[in-house]
Amino acid sequence: MKESRQGNAGYLDYFPFAKKTREQIEHDVTELGFQQAAARIVNRVAENKLVVEGKDEEVEEILGSRPVIVIANHPSFAEIITTVASLEPRDDIYLIGISNFLGIGPNFSKHVIPVYGTNQTASEGYKLPIRIGDALRFGPKVQYENAHERNIRSIRNAAEIVNQGSLIVMFPEGIQSGKDKKWLNGIGYLVAGIEKRFSTYLIFAYPEGTSNTDYIRLIPGIRKLLPKTSVTFSSPRTIKDSLGDITDPRVVTKKIEDEYIAWTNSVVKKDKFTRINNP
Repeated sequence: MKESRQGNAGYLDYFPFAKKTREQIEHDVTELGFQQAAARIVNRVAENKLVVEGKDEEVEEILGSRPVIVIANHPSFAEIITTVASLEPRDDIYLIGISNFLGIGPNFSKHVIPVYGTNQTASEGYKLPIRIGDALRFGPKVQYENAHERNIRSIRNAAEIVNQGSLIVMFPEGIQSGKDKKWLNGIGYLVAGIEKRFSTYLIFAYPEGTSNTDYIRLIPGIRKLLPKTSVTFSSPRTIKDSLGDITDPRVVTKKIEDEYIAWTNSVVKKDKFTRINNP
């Protein structure tokens, strides 16, 4: 397997406050667990606390103990942390995310199912804030010529983890720019690999208040100027209830994408209505 490492370090490694943040994350994951560590990050860097909506008793119970795939939108980077922070504490939370996350440290990495980039710069063709966010990472960027094959194995691994009763967080859209963003088919292959469709759940999550410049929340004083963050959850549905007997990964991806878009549109409309009537 041919591996390339672009540079000896991510730019964040050169900032003392960022190095301290990484060490704190590693400590918190060990002492508190993955979800609580994410919650502490949000509390530390956000001037306003994270607002969580749609999390009734049923959602809490499923997020806390059942096999479930949490599906969220991914316009930037910070919603990864806010989504994990909004979950229920449990030991078996895993995140499908870019391999750069492995640079945070071994304790954090235990909860990451990595998605690898190719030798082409992952952020080429993306907007400037996304390229900046890609550069402001911990550790070297690790890329592989056979990234596609490795990503297939990661999705199969994720399906097995869910089959064992765990929770997976996935962002099917990936980090893309432009208005015509389409979901990647990884979610379809993940769902196709689930064995117990009657008892494995899908829950949508809609993070708001994040942006491609949220890395500046690490800088003391600047965070006060940024908006509060929130995560809204959908009602849970089993894979069987949502998809019936559909197993074709591409069809599954399109159906879940359509349902997610319809649900988020209803969330946005409801939010706008609430703001208009409750200024």
